[in-house]
Amino acid sequence: MAVINLNQRKGGSSDKEFILLPSDIYRMKVTKAVVEENRFADVQKDGTRPQQLVLTWEVTQLTDEQKEAAEEAGEDWDTAAVWQRMSLYYGPIRDGGVSKLQAFIDQLREQGYLADFDMDLFDTDDLLGVEQRVNVEKYIKSQGENAGKPGNKVVNVLPVKRSRKATAAVRPGVVEEEELPF
Repeated sequence: MAVINLNQRKGGSSDKEFILLPSDIYRMKVTKAVVEENRFADVQKDGTRPQQLVLTWEVTQLTDEQKEAAEEAGEDWDTAAVWQRMSLYYGPIRDGGVSKLQAFIDQLREQGYLADFDMDLFDTDDLLGVEQRVNVEKYIKSQGENAGKPGNKVVNVLPVKRSRKATAAVRPGVVEEEELPF
């Protein structure tokens, strides 16, 4: 079983006012990473529910278009946050491929984060400060006390920088990493 920091068990709750972001890709960083019970999952034989990783992604930089849209909406998106939840399973899945957690961790490792990753020694604090481009989608919630209300969900997490291979393919002969506007 993995060694996981369980000091904080509350996920998406925050003292901040909730801001609903329009669907777009935002530059964000992980400001909170905790493990909590998945309240929407079926109860297991032992009477508990499976655990899930809950990441809080907070906006770190807006594009000019996003700044204009925020001004038009009369909202401050500079520190808006979204929550991402994923099962703590790290490995292959039935349909082929790998679990969401493994895909996420492997992507971070390819970028130089979590270089010495070991699932048995995984500490959620290792994810704090990780900055990525996060594809956020606005949707209508279908479960829980907020069913029928609008919300945000993380659709995909993308690197801030292109990989060296991708950069070389776009510009032959260049192997340095390049900042993307996102």
